[in-house]
Amino acid sequence: MRATTPSTGRVSALPLYSTQVGSSGERIAFCHGLFGQGKNWTSVAKALADEFRLTLIDLPNHGRSGWTDSVGYAEMATAVGDLLTEQAPGE
Repeated sequence: MRATTPSTGRVSALPLYSTQVGSSGERIAFCHGLFGQGKNWTSVAKALADEFRLTLIDLPNHGRSGWTDSVGYAEMATAVGDLLTEQAPGE
């Protein structure tokens, strides 16, 4: 993730924590709701794991992911996109 530091306006990398479930098929990424974390989707992911590769993501400032002073939807979307690209380049 690239989070902008309010005081400097500089962009810095922010790591996201994720868990992989399943090893074949198309990839599905799960993002949690307010105050949640990726593991909230574990039971659903296990039910789909025979057919899909699932990524359960802790969004910025949630669960085990990096924390910042502030983050918005655009920064969270960028972080998720960067994570998925890093995990499976070229998809």
